[in-house]
Formats: sequence, C-alpha cells, structure tokens
Amino acid sequence: MLAMSDVFWNGFFVFAGAGLVAWMQQRTKAAVAKTEKAVVETGAAVSVAGREAKTSAIIAETRAAEVKTVLEDHTKQEDTKLSEMHGILVSTHTLVNSNYGSALRATLIALQAVERLTTADEDRVAAHAAVVEAQRLYDDHVAKQGAVDSAKDAKDAKDAKDAKDAKD
Repeated sequence: MLAMSDVFWNGFFVFAGAGLVAWMQQRTKAAVAKTEKAVVETGAAVSVAGREAKTSAIIAETRAAEVKTVLEDHTKQEDTKLSEMHGILVSTHTLVNSNYGSALRATLIALQAVERLTTADEDRVAAHAAVVEAQRLYDDHVAKQGAVDSAKDAKDAKDAKDAKDAKD
C-alpha cells in the first residue's frame, strides 16, 4: 500500500509541476501581449493628440519597451528555473520508480519464502496466489520501467545528436 502511495505522490508532483510550468508561461505570454497592445494603443493615441501627447507617448512607449524587455528576461529566468525543476521531478520520479521496483521484488521474495515454509494445504493455496500476484506486479513494473528507460535512452541519444549538430 505504501508503494502505491509513492506512485500517487510521484505522479501528483509531476502533474503539479507541469501545471505550474504551463500556468507561469501563460501568465508571462499574457503580460507580454498586454504590454505590446498598450504600446500599439499608445502609438495610435499619438496621431490624435498634439505634440505634448506625442512626447508622453514616446515616453510611455519607451517604458513599455523596458517592461517588455524585463518581462522577457524574467521569462527566460523562469524557463531556466522550470527546466531545473523538471530535472528534479524527473530524478524524483526515477528514484520513486526504483524504490517501487525494489519494494515489489522484496515483497515477492518474502512471499516466496512464506509459500515454501507454509505446510497447511489451505494456507499454501493462499500463499501461492499471493506469490503469483506479486510476480505479476513485479513483472508488470519491470516491463513498464523498461519502456520508460528505452524512451529515455532514445531521447538522450537524440539530444546528444542535436547538441553535436548545433555545435557543428
């Protein structure tokens, strides 16, 4: 039961991290768009207003451009932090999966020992059923982890190739 809890929390943290990334990117993009719209609206107001308004608009446009630059810088910083956070989430997920596999294997070994030591027929049937289920869960985990590892290896190889191509 404890292992299922770890899987749930791992999935929850990955999902929450992804949601946080999406939310922060959406807010940043909205702020940049709003700033750009304000700059355009300010520019349109200049054609209607007089010389004094034009000077104010130029100042406002300059300030809006500064705000846009700051927002873009902050977006880059957030992207960097989110990338680091993603790395931590991936590492946590890997650790939880590894621990889950170890827990499943230990459970299987313990149940196999119980099955060998059980003498009553009725108890042996129950012990055997528990061993079969534990073996199924362990094999399922190993298969899924193998698929994840293969996908990760393929991604790592692609990233290395892309980095090499970008360098050349």
